[in-house]
Amino acid sequence: MISTPNCIESKIYEIQTNTHTPKSEHEEFKQILIKLWIQISKSFNEDFEEILQLGINSDIQDVVNAILIIEEARLEQIKSDRYQIQLLKDEIQFLKEQRNINSGNDEFKEVQQQYRELSELVIQLKQSNEQKDHQIMEQTNLNQQLQIELNLLTSQINNLSSALVESKEEKILYMEQSQKQIKQLMEKDLQQNKMIQILQIQKIELENMIKKTNQRNFIESSNHQISQTQREEDQARILSCSPRTTHIDFSKIVLQSLQNKKTEMVSGQSLTQIPYRFGK
Repeated sequence: MISTPNCIESKIYEIQTNTHTPKSEHEEFKQILIKLWIQISKSFNEDFEEILQLGINSDIQDVVNAILIIEEARLEQIKSDRYQIQLLKDEIQFLKEQRNINSGNDEFKEVQQQYRELSELVIQLKQSNEQKDHQIMEQTNLNQQLQIELNLLTSQINNLSSALVESKEEKILYMEQSQKQIKQLMEKDLQQNKMIQILQIQKIELENMIKKTNQRNFIESSNHQISQTQREEDQARILSCSPRTTHIDFSKIVLQSLQNKKTEMVSGQSLTQIPYRFGK
């Protein structure tokens, strides 16, 4: 299992567990990693080209892990090269000892040729080792730059998360206040509707009372006019007759009076039978 630095692991864990991190922030961070990765890949061997190509469409954690894997692999390669150099040195030393022992043998030429070949190989390995040391130094600088960028992005993500939490709290408070205001307005509207219904009922009652009063006044006025006309006619007949021949027909007067009372009674009964309709 490949071990990663504690600092980088902690930052990656914060980014993974932070549910409020916007997607754009992840994409920006990924682009920075890929940019740094491309810079690092210029100094790598072709052995890691396939690994680098696989990271183009990967997420942030895969990019970071791939960089760390490459770095550890190169460190292991350097250790292996140094071990091979030590083996070659031991073999050269052994060959030198053999040459001193068998200097007169025909094998000396072959050993000498092998020594030259091994010496050239040692020189090549040293040069390769120096190049790898230089690459490790460049990669270390890039890792430091990556750490700075990671710290900056983490700070921005934390600020955005705090702002999002504050915005949600303000929204919840505004919704609660709005619900209270709506409830108060609904209660006020209900009270106003009840008051309107009461006023409508009172209006209907007043209209009916006015209507009944007008009808009663009209009937009484009509009956009064009829009685006045009848009395005037009776007086005129009485005055037109001589004292000897004047005959007052009291039966007609009584009948007319009864007829008037009957009319008043019928009119009063019709007023009480007027139907009551709500809203009319």
